[in-house]
Amino acid sequence: MANGNIFVTVAATGHGCKVRHAHTNVTAGDCVHITNLTGAPIQVYFPNYATPLWAGAGFGANPLLLANGVTANAFVDASATVGLLEYSVYCEMQNPHPHHADGNSHPGFIVR
Repeated sequence: MANGNIFVTVAATGHGCKVRHAHTNVTAGDCVHITNLTGAPIQVYFPNYATPLWAGAGFGANPLLLANGVTANAFVDASATVGLLEYSVYCEMQNPHPHHADGNSHPGFIVR
């Protein structure tokens, strides 16, 4: 078990919001901290095809809801699927309208 701290921030940009760091290496035992700094609520969706970092989270099933300024903390489970675990962040800010976070692709955790 790694037992490291992994920090991910969702921040406002001039035209919406962006996930920083979009692709992050994690291992079992790491504590992932996702912080919302967008000025509005966000929803984080994990895919159903892989063991999620947060039990029960999945696309459309049970998103992780974060108010502005809130940090969610969770440990990477030992049963997390090895490989790229892409997820999606929906930003409720009105700039110009609610939408998914910007980026070159979906953000993801690279589980090792």
